Formats: sequence, C-alpha cells, structure tokens
Amino acid sequence: MGITKKNESRLYWSTDPIHHMPLFSSAMARYRYENIIRFIHFNDNTLYDSEFN
Repeated sequence: MGITKKNESRLYWSTDPIHHMPLFSSAMARYRYENIIRFIHFNDNTLYDSEFN
C-alpha cells in the first residue's frame, strides 16, 4: 500500500483489471483487513491521565 497508492483501501482487493493486485487478496480477505483496521489501537496507557476524563 505504500508503493502503489489507491484512493480507497477496498480497491486493493478489486477484481477489475485496472485495480487488481493479487498479492493482497491472496494474503488476506478484505473483511479481515477491515476488521483489523477497525479494532487496532496504539496507545501508551501509562500516559493516560484519568483525572481529565
């Protein structure tokens, strides 16, 4: 995704010959990728100050 830029992430799994990138669909299903992106979260909880929330 860093080398070949697409306007939308779903285009990496497109079967349209213009957008087709077989490496992505062979490595992971689109719905699995979207679930990982939806739930991944990086945060240093030691920096969280519960006093302000």
